[in-house]
Amino acid sequence: MKLEELTEKLRKFTEKIKDDEDYYLMQGMIYEGNWLFKLAIEVKKRETLEKRAIKSGIKAFLRWKAPEAVISAVTWQVRGYYMEEMFKPFYGIKKGSYVKKLLNHIANVLDKTGEIKFSDGSKYRLLREQKIRISAKISKDHLKIEVSPFRVIYHPFIAKLVGTDKIICPFCGKETYVYSGYCEHCNKQILTVCLNCRRITPIGEKCIHCGKPLKWVK
Repeated sequence: MKLEELTEKLRKFTEKIKDDEDYYLMQGMIYEGNWLFKLAIEVKKRETLEKRAIKSGIKAFLRWKAPEAVISAVTWQVRGYYMEEMFKPFYGIKKGSYVKKLLNHIANVLDKTGEIKFSDGSKYRLLREQKIRISAKISKDHLKIEVSPFRVIYHPFIAKLVGTDKIICPFCGKETYVYSGYCEHCNKQILTVCLNCRRITPIGEKCIHCGKPLKWVK
């Protein structure tokens, strides 16, 4: 599937979402290695309590042929539904209005801007110059897509892991941000993992955390 085709299908799916209905939502960036990430989005419509209870009751009756089994099955569905109501953030349940805004943003990222920003402040850029890999399953009430490769532009957690926002590139000698793992100017990898302390450190003669010599190729 091409990127343009995915964007069109994503927008068509978004048009069918109703603002007042509940949806299960999973979103995030999955690390693929070599400082590259994959965007993963899954949206599934949440069935009403009535529909879940009826389906569960019918299944229980067809299997066990006993009223007690039907009552038990329906009871468990009711309990589960209200547990989800109490802990909506934990189950990733969002209103359709929120999901529509998110999916429209994703569509714009894939179609135009190429840059996505998350609530923690992290930013990622779609590398259009590389081969784009797409996995997509889209039905009436369920959408699951994965797109790569993305490269991180900014991430507060990476700055904490490295211990700094900027370093001097050991290859071109220019100052660069560390978030993407690559120099902004010469595009060479500037971060590695110290084999001694297992922490992320800028490429150089020694690890900035433990001071042990680093093994790397210039």
